[in-house]
Amino acid sequence: MITNQRGVSLIETLVALGIVAVISMALAQMMKDSINATNYSESKFEELELSRQMQMQLSLKPGCELNFKNKQIQTLDTAKYGFLLNPVIGVLGGVVNTATSAVNTLVGIDDFNSLVDSNNRPLVAVGDMVGNRSLKITGMGYNIPAPDWANYQTIKNTLPAGSKGAITMGNLVITGDRVKTTYGGKNFARAFPVRLLLDSSGKVNGCYTDTDAAADAAITIINNQITQVMNTTVVNNSNTTVNNNTTQGGCSAKGDLGWFACLAMAFLSNGGKF
Repeated sequence: MITNQRGVSLIETLVALGIVAVISMALAQMMKDSINATNYSESKFEELELSRQMQMQLSLKPGCELNFKNKQIQTLDTAKYGFLLNPVIGVLGGVVNTATSAVNTLVGIDDFNSLVDSNNRPLVAVGDMVGNRSLKITGMGYNIPAPDWANYQTIKNTLPAGSKGAITMGNLVITGDRVKTTYGGKNFARAFPVRLLLDSSGKVNGCYTDTDAAADAAITIINNQITQVMNTTVVNNSNTTVNNNTTQGGCSAKGDLGWFACLAMAFLSNGGKF
């Protein structure tokens, strides 16, 4: 028969409870950090997805012009659009410094509160909850940095007749809150470079997209090639027979582009017709 029995002392119980409490607090903090990290990752994913969608729509001429065409560039209220003065704003693929955009004045589009896609369907607006309700859009605005605005002021009165406008760079800025977490910062901001065609009064005639830039570059290259070929073409007064037809004022060209030069000469001499 066992007679040497003893229970657990109060001190031992308190020590055990203390150990359990410490472990529980550590586990609770780890779970909280894990949830915050998950929510932050979700918010960042939604932020990047929103940026991708907006960048895609703004890079298309129809989508860009549905949002910007016929709007007026004007001086903005810095109290209302103070978020545009953020010195460093995240961009899809980098950052942009907007601090120089309004040292003295802030220039852009007023009451710019929503965007549509290229099919004129709502894309995002101030007050929207985005994605899985992890982001809330709190601000939206378009401003033109001071150097670009100064360049526009210089050339606006020298635009040739029939010009679509002066190409002017600006930034569409969107700000918001991460609703589900403050981990990693509660606020976010994104900027999207957008080039507009402005007339002499500051009215937006359209957008100048990367496709437009590529087309202009291609036209410039072709014009340079034609000029080079024309400069190296020797025009003689001899009769030239082409396809068994005798024509006056033929040409002979040197180099690999000789036939192209003759074709260009024939096209130009015939009033742009073959």
